[in-house]
Parts: sequence; C-alpha cells; structure tokens
Amino acid sequence: MSTTLAEKDPDVDAEYYIDFRDVIVAEALAGTDYEAGSILFFENDTGFYYEVTTAGRTSRWYPNSLPRSSGLTVEYGSCILTCKHPSDVSLGALSSVTWTADPGITVISQFAVGLAAHVTLSGGTDGVDYSLTCRVTPTTTFALEKTIIVPVRSQ
Repeated sequence: MSTTLAEKDPDVDAEYYIDFRDVIVAEALAGTDYEAGSILFFENDTGFYYEVTTAGRTSRWYPNSLPRSSGLTVEYGSCILTCKHPSDVSLGALSSVTWTADPGITVISQFAVGLAAHVTLSGGTDGVDYSLTCRVTPTTTFALEKTIIVPVRSQ
C-alpha cells in the first residue's frame, strides 16, 4: 500500500518524510499472529499500549475489557498482553534509512530523526507521479518498508 503526498514542483527541491511510529505500534487485529515484544493499540483507544509478552494468535473477538493501568495483563487468544503507558514504552529510533526512487527523480539527501525517515528530492517531470520506497531498520524491531507516491506538477 502506498500513500500519495503533496505535489512537488519539478524546479524546486522538496523534503518529504514518513513517520514509522504507526508501523511499529500496530493496531491489535483479531485472528492475527503476534511475536513477543510487539507493541499494539486497540481501535477503541484506551490511551495505553499493550506489549505482547507471550507470543501467539489473537482470538476472533476483542477482550471484554482492557486494563488501564501499567503492568496489568489481559489474555487475547493465546497472546498475553501487558498494559503500558506510552511514556513507559521505548519505541527506539531508526538506525538505518534507504530511499529508492523511480528513474527521473533524484534523492539528494536522506536522514532519520526519531522514527521519521526524511528524503529531499530534486527534479522530476511535470505530470509524472513517482514512487519512492523507504526501507528502515528500527533499533527495536525488524526492517520495515513503506512506499510513497510523489506527484510532480509545475506550480
């Protein structure tokens, strides 16, 4: 799945970024396998995160009640989740970032700040939409990838 970002003028360099927080903190889904250490949130947001402390598969139904105090646990299928206040969870940072762009647009710089991967682009042809893929390695989890679409339009 890709996300289309703001238009870029072909004659002006532009910076874009992807925040990987929403990938590292995933929505808890029914009938899904989770590894120990995964950080989840629930659609009916409680304001807390839930760390998978026992890996397994979630059930088809959400738990009847979710704990709202750090350290309390809840069974969700064969997973055991431990309630964590967001300030108590280290989501880490990005230790490496690599952007790959379609031919015709140039990556002139790339860097990471916290969980955001930044890229500065140059060029492009008016009327063309370019695909850029960002592959990152967070300090707390495995490599992740996201794709963005940057439409180039003369301003």
